[in-house]
Amino acid sequence: MDEKAHTILQLGGHELVFRQPAVEPDLDRLVSFFRQLSSEQRNYLRYDVTEAGPCRQRLEQLDGKDHWRLVAEQDGEIIGDATMDREPFGWTRHVAELRAVVNPSYLHLGVGPTLFRELAAIGNRAGIELLFTEVMADQTELVAALEKSGFVKEAVRKRYAKDLRGQSHDVIIMSNDLEAVWRRLADLIEETDMRGGMEG
Repeated sequence: MDEKAHTILQLGGHELVFRQPAVEPDLDRLVSFFRQLSSEQRNYLRYDVTEAGPCRQRLEQLDGKDHWRLVAEQDGEIIGDATMDREPFGWTRHVAELRAVVNPSYLHLGVGPTLFRELAAIGNRAGIELLFTEVMADQTELVAALEKSGFVKEAVRKRYAKDLRGQSHDVIIMSNDLEAVWRRLADLIEETDMRGGMEG
């Protein structure tokens, strides 16, 4: 997928559009997407992107070189958002961090794995070799989904994060080679398509 292009995919009988967002016309739409998440989901957001300022800053970072982002849409409504970032200099230019948030009503369609797969394809062309992500330890369902997507637990950082309520959480670092994750995501999406949507 060209990061500037729109990709239309059929997932579980639904036609979804995957594309790169921009400040215009997507800032307000993204803020609305994050505000519609449950209070529990919003509590796990690294940045308070329910406010326009931080959300705009993240959108303005996008450069197609070290910072990438894709949204998933159905009928013009954003239902998922994913980012991939790497340090522009130094000895970790082959490493990128993935993060995704999906409207719970669409999790069964495999939106998260599809967003990750599309970003992994972009990362492959950009010379990225290793993917990682960080999640709070009590996000057990997300940890299980990431393991299913090919990520493996690498380390735990004790009391490393504070949520929006100010509570401390252990953070799990999960990673794997890009190609290994890509292959597993492709398998997951094929299974979703064959079954008309994953359960759960």
